[in-house]
Amino acid sequence: MLAAIRNSAICALRRQVDRFFPPLAPQLSLAGFPCDAAGILNPYPFFAEESNSSFEDSLWFAVPKKKVSRGKKRMKTTLQKRIKLRDNIVIDKRTGELTLKHKLPYNWKNYLPGNAEYAPPPSIERPW
Repeated sequence: MLAAIRNSAICALRRQVDRFFPPLAPQLSLAGFPCDAAGILNPYPFFAEESNSSFEDSLWFAVPKKKVSRGKKRMKTTLQKRIKLRDNIVIDKRTGELTLKHKLPYNWKNYLPGNAEYAPPPSIERPW
């Protein structure tokens, strides 16, 4: 029981030390390469059995691997963000605005028969 308490205290202390004083070579230690082979003291001794792996093998973990090129990614985003072609865009005869067939204009109440005097006059010129 005392050994378990001692081990948990040591682990907590190591966590705090690692938090405030990170390892000297974090890129290599994150890549799976033990720091002992680089001549630096390894703060994580449980990775010591991996010291047989070569330096080149461990560097593959640190290399960014892109599957999609920038141009293909740009093509994909422009296709997604483009204005979709629609066949229900019409010119409203009352307002002269481009609208969708199923949408009412912003001031639709002015176009009711009782409120026709408040409606703006229809535009004569065509916007296209």
